Amino acid sequence: MTPQQRAGQVLMVGVDVTSTRPAAEVVAAITDHHAGSVFLVGSLSGGGAGDLIAAVADLAGPDATAGVDLHVAVDQEGGEIQVLRGPEFSDLPAALDQGVWTSAQLREAAQLWGRELADAGVTMNLAPVADVVPLTAPGGPVNQPIGRYGRQFGSTSAAVTAASGAFAAGMTAAGITPVLKHFPGLGRASGNTDFTADVVDTVTTREDDYLAPFRAGIDAGIPVVMTATATYTQIDPTRQAAFSPVVTDLLRDDLGFDGVIVSDDVGKAASVANLPVGQRATGVIAAGGDLVITFYPEQAGEMTEALVTTAEADPRFDARLREAATRVVTQKASVGLVPGC
Repeated sequence: MTPQQRAGQVLMVGVDVTSTRPAAEVVAAITDHHAGSVFLVGSLSGGGAGDLIAAVADLAGPDATAGVDLHVAVDQEGGEIQVLRGPEFSDLPAALDQGVWTSAQLREAAQLWGRELADAGVTMNLAPVADVVPLTAPGGPVNQPIGRYGRQFGSTSAAVTAASGAFAAGMTAAGITPVLKHFPGLGRASGNTDFTADVVDTVTTREDDYLAPFRAGIDAGIPVVMTATATYTQIDPTRQAAFSPVVTDLLRDDLGFDGVIVSDDVGKAASVANLPVGQRATGVIAAGGDLVITFYPEQAGEMTEALVTTAEADPRFDARLREAATRVVTQKASVGLVPGC
């Protein structure tokens, strides 16, 4: 790969599902700036998802992505967080409702949902949510990013561990790559990182019981873990998780994770609005992350340029970028997205 193609492999850019064809910004992100993965944003309530996804996937090729196929990801959790709807897709209940099913029931349902995604051309689901949201006293504050929408499988580590594991197993059986999120957990965060700056968790520690669902998922072989853009003062008080080498060490060393670390969105999220766009990408990679998500495809050029320029100036960063791109491509190869592998 060229340096630009390597940089592109560590980017995942947003694609508006309400469009019938890829927007010009998406085409440019892939063909000019070599973005190697996309994720679907918005909400599609009718048919036709497969046509859009196929058109986007066709943009990959030797010049754009060195012949490596795109990961096409979606947020298909359930309840309010379900991007693809309509006749091609089941109506998924919220995770809080899924959490009362037996593991066997949830695994079977998730496998069906995964087949529906695969039939449309999706390769990755940005789920399950492994965050534990504790029960609060009546009238107490509602957890904004997860609890408000019923995105949690339960209020205990045991419940979330069982359900998130079953959901991931079903997706895997259907050929969909699951993503465990949002490490190290948003269930006790002070706000929603999508809409609020300076979101903190002042409780979670490196030995926290609420890390159990992540530990179990990693032990079960989940290949991708998403890091949050909140700050965890008991783990790394100075950096958001997605930009924290301490959080990376927690994943790699403490939990033994050797898969792909993907950031939560660093394009549109209010939690990163004060950072220059290019620094968001280099910051994730420098901290030990492997894949950078941006809601806005038009940011791909600035991110790619920053990654390449920083790699040219810093041999250690160049090695880190190569490691990240290799990890992404290796995971793609394991699910058939590298032709000939």
